[in-house]
Amino acid sequence: MEGFEVPARVLCIGGTDPTGAAGLLLDQRVLAALGVHGAGVVTAVTVQTSRGVTDIVPMPASVVGAQIDAALEELGVLTIKTGMLASIDVVLAVANRVRRVGSQGRLVIDPVLGASSGRSLLSEDGRRALLSELVPLAALVTPNRLEAEALTGVSIRDVGDMGLAADHLLAAGAAAVLIKGGHLDDTSESVVDLLRTADGDQHLCERPRVLGPGFRGSGCFLSTAIAALLAEGTSLVSAVEGARSQLDLAMRHARATSPPSALPLLLTPRPTGLIAGRAEAQA
Repeated sequence: MEGFEVPARVLCIGGTDPTGAAGLLLDQRVLAALGVHGAGVVTAVTVQTSRGVTDIVPMPASVVGAQIDAALEELGVLTIKTGMLASIDVVLAVANRVRRVGSQGRLVIDPVLGASSGRSLLSEDGRRALLSELVPLAALVTPNRLEAEALTGVSIRDVGDMGLAADHLLAAGAAAVLIKGGHLDDTSESVVDLLRTADGDQHLCERPRVLGPGFRGSGCFLSTAIAALLAEGTSLVSAVEGARSQLDLAMRHARATSPPSALPLLLTPRPTGLIAGRAEAQA
């Protein structure tokens, strides 16, 4: 139809969280807040709360692959964001589809290796396959400190170590790496994220730390928002900055509207703020 604008599209591949605090359900809420069409492929069904993960039922890799095929057939080439992949077979099934899409698509990897409670969400052989088969296809990889250490073997104590870990992932084939500094020093009043690209560019995103008992799903939120902005044609640095500022907005809102609690707070995307932030990032 003439004059009809097709919204940007992002396919999120990951696990479910029955509380809606993380995984595919949070991904879809973030995309809806941004006005981006969200599609989803389930890799595992989890039983979890803020206290921990009590059960995981992984999907067969053939079913995961068939879901991806259906989404690509219906929606065409689109930006892909991965979260929890659960097993080596699923990692390989995803990598095969991403290769098939080729350079027309963009892949953002949130390397979900474990729950905040400590339970593993990806097997050891799956982690190795993620590094060798999927990372080389990525436009961006977004590990936190613990994930970056597990993927690279680098002990991260400061920004210099973050850069060293980023170089390891770039050497593995990623086009860009964003290492999140939220877990680096809990006593610091500020947080620094490091973005480094294969072209040698580096950008530090420093912001005041949002205090609280923790926030569930912050990694999912950030990587999905970045993928949404990239799908709309925003530059990488602007996408990271825009997504980071909107995550901070959601964190401040969660802290302000939640009763005192020792449990991690739920993040709620803010539609007006997100859309305004997107426009600013694209300006």
